[in-house]
Amino acid sequence: MATEPGASLSDSTDRKLRELNDKFALLLPLVAKADTLSEVIKKVNDIEKAAAHVSDQYDTILAKLDKQDNDVTALKKRVDRIESGSSSQVRQMRIQLNELKLYSRRHNIEVRGFVEEQNENLLEKMNDLAYKLELPELAQSDLDALHRLPSRPGKEPVVIARFASIALKKSWIKKRSALKIAAPLIQIMDNLTPMNKHLLWLATNKGTEMGYRFVWRKPLE
Repeated sequence: MATEPGASLSDSTDRKLRELNDKFALLLPLVAKADTLSEVIKKVNDIEKAAAHVSDQYDTILAKLDKQDNDVTALKKRVDRIESGSSSQVRQMRIQLNELKLYSRRHNIEVRGFVEEQNENLLEKMNDLAYKLELPELAQSDLDALHRLPSRPGKEPVVIARFASIALKKSWIKKRSALKIAAPLIQIMDNLTPMNKHLLWLATNKGTEMGYRFVWRKPLE
């Protein structure tokens, strides 16, 4: 059967249109994918920019932290210097204060072993001891002060005698060795400060450890 020329052209055109439609239909998903890929690329670029910004901020933070660490280190060194200087000054002040206390006590002696009694007369007790030690009798004017120190319960209070002259005080200190025979229950010693008593205690213990029989110190003058 013969085909008319007009019908063949129409069929060919329709066929080509269908082919184009088919190809276009194939392209549509690709276009959609391209749009999606473009968005992904844009998002990736945005993320990279954000990451770069965060990295810059992180570097800035690290730099600030390093600076703060350096500042803290410098401040600590300064505080250490100040504390060291303060400790040295405080130590020097304590030494000077101790020396002043020692100077104020240079006329004093401590007498240990006097039994405490009610309405006691300490001057009489001192003169009884003076007689045993072959020392001159004390007048009231020979003493600037004569009293007991407060003590813990159950402990005999120490007697402090403050002589009017350093020479009189020395005469009593020199007689300490005679106490072993004349008054073995009595002790006479310098009126040391707490710091010097502690130093003497340390020296005595060290001397004992090293085998020394005696440890002594120069009397206060």
